[in-house]
Amino acid sequence: MDEILKLVIDEKRRDFKCFEMLKYYYETNPEFAVFIKEGTLSGKVKGFSDDLWNKMASLNVRALINFEEVFSDGYNIGNCTKFSKYLSFCFSNPDICGGTLPLIVGSKNSIDGRHTWVCNNHMIYDTSLVLIMDEDYAKKGLHYNEENRYNPNVDPIYSSAKEFEKLKEQMEQEVAELKACKERYQVLIEEVKRLKIELENNVKDLYR
Repeated sequence: MDEILKLVIDEKRRDFKCFEMLKYYYETNPEFAVFIKEGTLSGKVKGFSDDLWNKMASLNVRALINFEEVFSDGYNIGNCTKFSKYLSFCFSNPDICGGTLPLIVGSKNSIDGRHTWVCNNHMIYDTSLVLIMDEDYAKKGLHYNEENRYNPNVDPIYSSAKEFEKLKEQMEQEVAELKACKERYQVLIEEVKRLKIELENNVKDLYR
């Protein structure tokens, strides 16, 4: 794999099919390749962090599989609107943006380049390219044409679903902590049993 691509594709997830669009345009579009190289080296382009992937793994999609797993199967490609909404759950106060991206004209489900992405803290999170980009750099270099933007938190249904995900994550953390405590307790019980047997044997030796 190209050294630049290694910097934007998480090492643990290199076999994920979600990176196929990124790889395709990097290999076939020289301007995009320059954009990625210069952006990566300047810190204006990066891949999804391990922390973000872990947050995604805590989100369930249709109560069947977690959000990270659908990326591993490549379902992010051609489903930017739905996936942008899911990804926005990972942030406190995101904007979901819609418009066009010339780069993807003719791609799956985007004959005319229609596209959706997430903006958070002046960074673009693109679920199709699986990239995080400085908003100004991306709009200048890739010509993201933003036609609409909204904060999904104003939607009470969205807010309720987001709050549910937060509560679910907290419960999962508490369950994990309880399991860890139980494991430590079992270790202590075994140690007490061992010490008891050792003490009994020592007492028997005293009376021999």
